[in-house]
Amino acid sequence: MEEEFKISDFKPAINFKDLFFKIVQNWWLYALILLISLITAYQINLRKKNKYAVKSQFVVSNDKNPFFTSNTNLTFNWGGASDKIQTTTTLFKSRTHNEKVVEYLQYYVKYEKQAKYWTYDAYKKTPFLVHVDTSAYQLLNTVIHIKPLDESSYELSYNHTIPRVKVQHYGTKEIKTVTVKTGEVKATYRYDSLVQHPFLKFTLKKDVNSNSLNYKPFTISFLNFDSVVKSYLGINVSPVAAGSPIINLSLKGSNKYRLVDYLNASVEVLSRDQLMRKNLFATKTIEFVDKMLDSLRNSVLNSEDELNSFYRGAKSMNLSNEAGKLSEKLTKLDVEKNALDKKYDYLKVLENYLINKKEYIEVPAPSVVGIDESNIVSNVNQIIGLSVERSKYGYAVREDSPIFAELDRNINSLKAVLFENITSYRTVLDLERRSVNKELYAAEGDFSNLPEDQQKLGNIQRQYNLSNNLYQLFLGKKSEAKMIKAASVSDLLVIDKAKAVSALTVGPNKDINYIIALVVGMAIPTI
Repeated sequence: MEEEFKISDFKPAINFKDLFFKIVQNWWLYALILLISLITAYQINLRKKNKYAVKSQFVVSNDKNPFFTSNTNLTFNWGGASDKIQTTTTLFKSRTHNEKVVEYLQYYVKYEKQAKYWTYDAYKKTPFLVHVDTSAYQLLNTVIHIKPLDESSYELSYNHTIPRVKVQHYGTKEIKTVTVKTGEVKATYRYDSLVQHPFLKFTLKKDVNSNSLNYKPFTISFLNFDSVVKSYLGINVSPVAAGSPIINLSLKGSNKYRLVDYLNASVEVLSRDQLMRKNLFATKTIEFVDKMLDSLRNSVLNSEDELNSFYRGAKSMNLSNEAGKLSEKLTKLDVEKNALDKKYDYLKVLENYLINKKEYIEVPAPSVVGIDESNIVSNVNQIIGLSVERSKYGYAVREDSPIFAELDRNINSLKAVLFENITSYRTVLDLERRSVNKELYAAEGDFSNLPEDQQKLGNIQRQYNLSNNLYQLFLGKKSEAKMIKAASVSDLLVIDKAKAVSALTVGPNKDINYIIALVVGMAIPTI
């Protein structure tokens, strides 16, 4: 006979009432395990390094040079705001830019200090700074112990455990493997003195910002340059809103002082580079004018010597009224003819440059020889701007990128128009040259009717006046270019510099360990 079961015969697997009383009776077990769990979580948190996030903010502006005019066109525009923002963002993330920042800060030097539970990054927490001699090879990944002895000296020691080690030349970035003598090396040095060992060359300088000397030992080591650069390529660059010229720059890491210095240096280096490129036109123009001044200076001095020599031989000799007027007229025509010749020569040089070169960043400004034809000035300006923009993209974009093809098309289109401008302007110059030569020929004919001694003195003064006028003209052009260059400012304007006091702690999440400890502390005795 089958046994019949009733609902009342079923009993729950867990009797919560009994369980409650058991928990109450064994409260001490819960308290003990909870205490152990929380202590464990606390110890785990002690051994975890804090991770910080640091941010800086800047704006991509479009500052105009206050000395910019159509006749002093020695700077060029960089395109619209959106182009600037995109280019700036790309440059901040580029390897070339970050290499410059790492090199500027010498971040391939690693500072460390042993704490109770772990070794931490001691950057900006040491009483000294390492200044690396980048012209020498340095040992890679060799721990060098630095023990401050007093306020003026320290003990340096390191140990070669293997005979073959890697070294790097931070100037050329070359890495090679060398043979060294195994064993410990120990020596005492004074701060600011040169440390020079086989494959070690640097100076330890006292940190003037350090409040007091820490006599506890530290360690330094030299890292692979490329590896250090790679660790900073994850820098975050983002506009505060789509199309906004205000950009946030942020970085995460375990040492907030290192992050702060890197962000501020990154903006500083890019700002300096962009200002240098922005002033490239003026810089090349100044170099061109300097060459002209060097040649004219000798001509002025020689003419002056010749004029003084003539006066010494004929002390009472002066130009007559008629000769003086003719000399002034000839000098004026000489200056006009020379100016036209300079313009003509510039067009020839510019034309050859456009035909034979692929980069156009070294062309001096047309205004330096007095060319103020708006189409030539504008097109030269645009070609140089596009050429510089192309070189900027070369830092971060592959050569087969469509952006290069687009820039080359734009440059070639401007070149075609510029060749037409040159041809038209050369025709105008030919007419002006014929007119000036005609007047000059007539004036020289009148001058040839003067007495011989008047002609000789007039020719000497004419040569001196021409050389001196040209010298003063180019001297003014140089001052103009230097003034424009000095007044030019970077298009990167810092709104908020990165600061250690504003660093945010973003990890690790230590609270989660305490939550896990509570769960485990309750679960184990319950089970």
